[in-house]
Amino acid sequence: MKILEYVSFEEKSKVYAHADLGLKINTHLLIEDLEKSALSGHYIYRGVSEAKFKMYNSAQRYWLENELYYQSLMNDQVGYQDCYNSFIDSMINTARCWNGGTIAELFSKMGISSENSLAYLSFMQHYGIPSPLLDFSFDPFIALFFAIQNVSLSASSKQIENYFSLYCINTENPMVGIWKEHFNSNMLVENKFDFSYSKIASNILPLVIIPSDDSIYQTTNNVNIINQKGVFVYNNHATQPLGEVFFDFFNALNDVYGFQNSTENGELFCMCYNIHKSLIPEIVEVLNSKGITHARMFPDFYQIKDFACYEATRHIIKIKNSAYRPQSKQ
Repeated sequence: MKILEYVSFEEKSKVYAHADLGLKINTHLLIEDLEKSALSGHYIYRGVSEAKFKMYNSAQRYWLENELYYQSLMNDQVGYQDCYNSFIDSMINTARCWNGGTIAELFSKMGISSENSLAYLSFMQHYGIPSPLLDFSFDPFIALFFAIQNVSLSASSKQIENYFSLYCINTENPMVGIWKEHFNSNMLVENKFDFSYSKIASNILPLVIIPSDDSIYQTTNNVNIINQKGVFVYNNHATQPLGEVFFDFFNALNDVYGFQNSTENGELFCMCYNIHKSLIPEIVEVLNSKGITHARMFPDFYQIKDFACYEATRHIIKIKNSAYRPQSKQ
């Protein structure tokens, strides 16, 4: 099955308010907006290389592209969502047992419970294994860096194909606290957190923000997440991408509480910049000036040896030069 995409900004604006109007074609104004947003400290960000792409996570993509949903449709005993949850749980168990339990032993040395499925999902996410997590960052410029990786620069007659996107979730929105509080209370069993995947998947809310710096979740198990200032958004829906989950949630609130415009209220929670691809060269210069480079985002520890030896040699030469004092002639 081909993954669904937005065919126009008009269609996208039904999910993200004003997505067809807030198109960014000026680098200076874009950077100015992001600087203000970063200073507020209220947002997390995700960059996507094509404005037409919907925010599916890798588990959803694998599930849909390989049409695994047909297996659930042919099974009268197991429901559609239960089958998807079992698919995720199976991958976690495979990771736990892989190579004689290497990952489980690593987690044990780090003080992480072998039953903590969130830790395994984080590990899986970093190594390209399908997971229900989406990567976000606390830094808009880091998200911008990832947005412009592997972008197709070929001009298109379709307006939406000439843009990429930066999504912003407002973590100060009251719903974020409500979701987290509900998630944590649901995970708490006899004063202990139960992060088995069956327990996580039983959560009635469709999504939750999982900060990597929260010791409860223990998801910081890869060095990249540090430089990338990473945070995860968990979406347990089998087929619905993140934006549509937001949209349906606020539609439900509209039905219950009578909000005037559920899309507008959703926009207060999740916003979207659509940025013209012609700005990429200037954006690269800005990112470089901020030290946001591939080497910084993906540190190569094999380079430490050469760098350490070089710096140590320079240090010794400086000591020698400072100690050497030529004798003055009598």
